[in-house]
Amino acid sequence: MNKYLTYILLALGMSIYGSGTPVSKIVTEAFPVYTGSGFRMLFASLALLPFIIKYRNDLKNFSKKDFLKISLMGFLSMFLFTIFMMYGMKYITGVTGSIIMGTSPAVTAIGSLIFLKEKMNLRKWTAIILAVAGIIIVNFGGSMAMGPHSSAGMMLTGSVLVFLAVCFGAAYTIIGKSEMDHIKPMLIVSISVLISLILFIPFTISEMRDFNFSAVETSQWIALIWWGAGSVALGLSLWNFGLENVTGVTAAGFMGFMSVSSLILSYIILDEKFYWHQLIGFIVVFISLILLTWSPKGKEMNM
Repeated sequence: MNKYLTYILLALGMSIYGSGTPVSKIVTEAFPVYTGSGFRMLFASLALLPFIIKYRNDLKNFSKKDFLKISLMGFLSMFLFTIFMMYGMKYITGVTGSIIMGTSPAVTAIGSLIFLKEKMNLRKWTAIILAVAGIIIVNFGGSMAMGPHSSAGMMLTGSVLVFLAVCFGAAYTIIGKSEMDHIKPMLIVSISVLISLILFIPFTISEMRDFNFSAVETSQWIALIWWGAGSVALGLSLWNFGLENVTGVTAAGFMGFMSVSSLILSYIILDEKFYWHQLIGFIVVFISLILLTWSPKGKEMNM
């Protein structure tokens, strides 16, 4: 695949996936945790079902190790990620959630070093540091303000829960880079989502018995549908197509798009305050992306 097309897929995939942070804030205000989470995976599964049917014959060639890895991706990066994200977003603002999601590049890069034994150099370390610094600058000067109904304790609890969600989310990229190049990207996304849906079913059925669905507004249903079919199905599909052509460390740099996307949409969708000096942070983030994705002397992206 063309290098620049790969970069476009990674950037677009993370931008769409990042839209899930402010959208999840809307969902948490309308649905209980397991009901919202279960329906999220239901809508994502329905969007991805055609690909499972199309590539169903490929399942015969899966090894036990393949199923184990994809099951782990579904459990950590879909099931646990969604639960921790929904609980966490109950206590913090969309912008605060975007700040914490901005740690994804660093968490993923460190995970790639530990679990994938990927090599780092000064340029890559500088890029990772700039990515984190850019996110901090973007959110500096008041954007960490508490929501109208939050306390310091609630903010801390929500922040910790969302950071744990980030760690679970990073597992998707790390596991996806561990000897899974022989599996079609759409199958990886589809099966991991389906596994997550199966895990949610008993919790969702138990919780939704006492839930009043008639109280949910149309806009909140649209947010839930997008959170599943949009951010998960479409976002991760594009991400996986690009992921198979780059290293985990390089992929980590593109996760900056997730935080930038969620931050911008928090201003638009949730009407949260914007600070003009945060534009400096955007510039720093994109400088880090250039450093992380630049291949000197024509080296391959996944080398």
